[in-house]
Amino acid sequence: MLCRHVQSYLDDYILSQIDKELADKIDNHLKECLDCQKRLEGNKQLFTVLKSLPTPDPGDYYWQQMEDSILAATVGENRQNSKLPEQAKTGPIGLMQRYLIPLTATFLLFLGSLYFANPVQNPILSGVSAIDSSSSYIMAEKSEEISDRSDSHIFTAIVASAPGSLGRYLIFADINGGTR
Repeated sequence: MLCRHVQSYLDDYILSQIDKELADKIDNHLKECLDCQKRLEGNKQLFTVLKSLPTPDPGDYYWQQMEDSILAATVGENRQNSKLPEQAKTGPIGLMQRYLIPLTATFLLFLGSLYFANPVQNPILSGVSAIDSSSSYIMAEKSEEISDRSDSHIFTAIVASAPGSLGRYLIFADINGGTR
């Protein structure tokens, strides 16, 4: 055995808390190694001194405080481990992250869908065409409109999304504010 292995087991060896096979290996090493023998003797003296020192009674207050601190740590640890990641933040910031931000995003999407639902009635959007792309083909009159709008002056944005969702429209807007 190596010295570092023997030294890691010396306290257990002194207290006879290791199995017979390991104790025999340590005995064989101690017969040959003077450094480990010195450490063993030093540890034995330390145990003797520690056993001879009187242990003062800390009093009832100490034991009550110890019990309370263990109970508080145990209850706090269980409560902390039971939280899900989305429940971990509390207070105004946690509430805002959990409720206000998704609600605001949903509201803005709703307003945006109302705003772009009928672009002809909105004077700001007079140069915008929205074509429903939920069907598998675009009708001939719409494809002519697309080809008319695909000039160099036209900004074209295609929003790809699942059929039936709010973003299923192809939007064509004239950057210069021209008419349809």
